[in-house]
Amino acid sequence: MQDFEEILKVAYNYNNFNVTQDFPSRGCIVYGDISFKPFDSENLRGGRYMLNMIYGKALIDAHLKAEAMSWAGCELDISSINYARTLGDINPLLQKYTLLYDIPFKSQDGEIKQQGHALRLFSGRILITQHYEEGIKMAFTQDNKGAVEGRTKVIFDNTIEFLKAHQVKFPFFYQMNELKADNTEIQIFGKLAEDYTHTIVRSISQEQQNYKYELEVIAFDRNESDRDFLNAGIISPEIFEEQLQKAKSQN
Repeated sequence: MQDFEEILKVAYNYNNFNVTQDFPSRGCIVYGDISFKPFDSENLRGGRYMLNMIYGKALIDAHLKAEAMSWAGCELDISSINYARTLGDINPLLQKYTLLYDIPFKSQDGEIKQQGHALRLFSGRILITQHYEEGIKMAFTQDNKGAVEGRTKVIFDNTIEFLKAHQVKFPFFYQMNELKADNTEIQIFGKLAEDYTHTIVRSISQEQQNYKYELEVIAFDRNESDRDFLNAGIISPEIFEEQLQKAKSQN
């Protein structure tokens, strides 16, 4: 299980750096048979030769599937998922490193999409994608790679579409907890609307299990650096509405 997590972590970091900053690539993590010939090897007749060679069905499977993809990204193949599940509960790792996504593939009839576990480009949620889009475009064009047009444009557009799958869906409802030095507990319930109106309800614990509510409605600055709420727990609209009504009735 530790090896499986290490493979995911290394592949995630490699994929993230390539797609967003360096050289867009396609990949697939599979489980299967593979062989390795070391640099210094000896054949049956005693002859020595120098090479590094990796070969086997798993390598072919990974190559063919990656080459068929119509984006810059990496998929965790079902073969690796099925084997990893025999090691234990991998759901926390899948949630951390992958997104269940309709991955685009080339076909004789054009393009088809197959749902699979795609390695995330980012570990958390994204509020604004413009900066990352510019980075991906630079990765596609720098080092004399040429213009983003034709087949490259299709791959680029599909990569940007996957990037936007990391973006928060509006309205975004969340909850955070804070504990002050005096042991006062504050529960924060928030709603971020598509027009970036940010409604925040603070439930502050007091003695005898009473709660004081504070209500704040602000125009959220999209360039605001403090975005801890993006990593907060997601709640339902009903939970937020219940807290909002309590705040309105108290104020």
